[in-house]
Amino acid sequence: MDFIVKEIAEKENLKVVELRYNKRLFSRGHIQILSAGIEDFLSLIYNARYVITNSFHGTIFSILFEKNFYTLKINGVNSRIENILNITELNNRCIENVSEIDLKKKIDFKNAKDKIEKEREHSQEFLRNVLRK
Repeated sequence: MDFIVKEIAEKENLKVVELRYNKRLFSRGHIQILSAGIEDFLSLIYNARYVITNSFHGTIFSILFEKNFYTLKINGVNSRIENILNITELNNRCIENVSEIDLKKKIDFKNAKDKIEKEREHSQEFLRNVLRK
């Protein structure tokens, strides 16, 4: 992964910021953050030019903040990630290898956010119905 990420960073004149929760895995030349609170996590995604993630939260906030992103499948697909990518019709953003990254592919965030809003409305209606009973 490091090679492609470094290549993208050099080409785009960007810094690589990596959230990592395992001190034993170390990548030289990256800014590594071993512990990030909620505000830090959201700020990093909000201010990122590109996001490459393997987490549900990295995926959903990339969509909400309209970031060019890819979600890496690691040890299979997390069902929550698969579900949100299916709902938003962004399945093509889930990849198995970083060599599949194409930064020129555009994302239809309007469609994705419309789909999320519909799901939010369904969830709110479900909760209202349950709470009435």
